[in-house]
Amino acid sequence: MSEGGQGACPLLVVTALEDEARAFTHKLKGRVIPRSGRGVVAPSPVLPSRSPFEVVWVGPGKSGMGLLADLLSSGRYARVLFTGLAGALAPDLFPGTIVVAEGVLSSSGENFLPFQDFFPSFFRPMIEEWDKGSIRFGRILSAEALVGTPREKKRLARETGAIAVDMESAGWLDATSRAGIPATVVRAISDGADDSLPPELLSFVTPEGAVSFGGILRALLLRPALLYELLLLGSSIRQGRQALSRLGQEVFSALREEVR
Repeated sequence: MSEGGQGACPLLVVTALEDEARAFTHKLKGRVIPRSGRGVVAPSPVLPSRSPFEVVWVGPGKSGMGLLADLLSSGRYARVLFTGLAGALAPDLFPGTIVVAEGVLSSSGENFLPFQDFFPSFFRPMIEEWDKGSIRFGRILSAEALVGTPREKKRLARETGAIAVDMESAGWLDATSRAGIPATVVRAISDGADDSLPPELLSFVTPEGAVSFGGILRALLLRPALLYELLLLGSSIRQGRQALSRLGQEVFSALREEVR
């Protein structure tokens, strides 16, 4: 198991999208440094200068695997936290809930186990302090395509036993396992099991994880009714982003205490 090389960063945080990275660091007042078309947020005033953290967005789905492999092979990182937004599969999982993965299931049926020793140092204080029901433990499913209908969400919940779904975590955990770096997955729910997602949603971001304003405009021109659907989703997505912001604040408060 890698402990990170000389000058290692205590924690690398990886998201798929730029918006997720910015939500995670919203309360940390970090600064954004462009990097290979993606972005790194480091260092933050909340941590000692000798122990910077980095938050990188790598792109949705499988598009970020190359950048992630480069980061993991650098020898800089002692641990990795994969985070971002996810959709609910369980009917009692609501927007704004944090899901700590006990396992991640790939679309091919392979099961990945996150590194559980993160919990004492990062998540135990958070679990004790947060409101009851705002954090759940369970399996996350990594799908190959957008899971956007209540019918499909219910089917996948029944067939896999997963409580939430994303498109990256299985591949990410596979990469850290191969690199010998401990990693875990914590997601914030942004749409409920009964919520529908527009099929155009993935066209709203570039392969690098940035907002595609051209994609949004094209989708709205082709289907103006999409605007109403997005307005309906707005509140749920905001709750997910707020949970990510609070997660970022809690994780780095714990990290600050750890490195003292």
